[in-house]
Amino acid sequence: MHVDNQRTSKKRQLRLVLPSGERRQASPTLKLLGVTLDSQWKFSKHVEAIAIKGKMVLGIIRRLGGITWGVTGASMRNLYQGCVRPILEYASPVWYPKITKQEREQLQRIQNTGLRAILGGYHQTPIDCLHRDTDIMPLEQRYDTLQDNYIVRLHRNVDPENPVNAESTWWRKHMEHNELVQRLYEVLPKEEIFQDRIRRRKPPWKKEDMESESKAWKVKSELKKKIYQRHHTIWETQYRTSAKGEFYRSYTLPRLYNADHKNPLRYFLNECSKNELSKLVQLRTAKGAFGMFFKRFKINNRPHQCECGEEEDVKHLLCECPVTENHRQILRDASATLDIKVLLDSKKGLKAVLAFLAKAPQLL
Repeated sequence: MHVDNQRTSKKRQLRLVLPSGERRQASPTLKLLGVTLDSQWKFSKHVEAIAIKGKMVLGIIRRLGGITWGVTGASMRNLYQGCVRPILEYASPVWYPKITKQEREQLQRIQNTGLRAILGGYHQTPIDCLHRDTDIMPLEQRYDTLQDNYIVRLHRNVDPENPVNAESTWWRKHMEHNELVQRLYEVLPKEEIFQDRIRRRKPPWKKEDMESESKAWKVKSELKKKIYQRHHTIWETQYRTSAKGEFYRSYTLPRLYNADHKNPLRYFLNECSKNELSKLVQLRTAKGAFGMFFKRFKINNRPHQCECGEEEDVKHLLCECPVTENHRQILRDASATLDIKVLLDSKKGLKAVLAFLAKAPQLL
């Protein structure tokens, strides 16, 4: 492969002449340590390769469960994070800054498919809501986090004489937490970084400079925590400014789940069947097997009205329909006023909704 910085569409006919006289055409790509390189460093072939591989692995995982059957949501989430995301993230600090917007969207669509498989959501379910409910960061913020963490790892994993240090110096100057990064690189003298990496392999009682190493570890841990918080804040800002999922946002707080406001759906990822989990997601997002959804997307294979003749939406199914009034006391035990916020955004309310649906299986 020949590296060429020309941006013209005309390709050079470069050949290699072997000592035997044989002529070989230069290859347009080269695979090095799992990364597919091209002559102009665009990494488009690498994105194409990992997209094909990621879709293939995700397709195998999706055979383990659909919307109404299969393994639990927690198992599907673990399989996605353990088998698919490593494919999409391998060596991402090298190639992600170089790829185009269309290629980034191509990778994000693979994750979108994985999120729907985890929660049993319909194709029309807003992706912002699925990211929030699964606690899985969008790929853009995930890639940026990995890139910043890569700069931190260079502190111990690169010889001071390695040319990569010159590039990492430029990155460190342009990072958000520049002062903290500089502190990290000042903990140990420049010439001691490589020796410090070797000392880490020795038992603690044989290490010579435990004080300096302890300081470096403490600053690095603090930096990684702030890096995650920064990109998590960017994710939360994007979620707040998005207009998708109007019904979902009408009863949930305008921020991501955290330690103060825990995700009530995480409990049901482990404890519920895929069918029950899918029903909860359909009700929470108003994208499911009921009349209002079918009417909006012009699906006419079933009536758009409820059995009682009224328009069939989430509020009508849970709070108003006279056909299921005999079972509505189950919901009133969770919320006396049948508050949608309590019923759909709390663990107690979601348990009551599942018990209510078990008594009235014809609803979903």
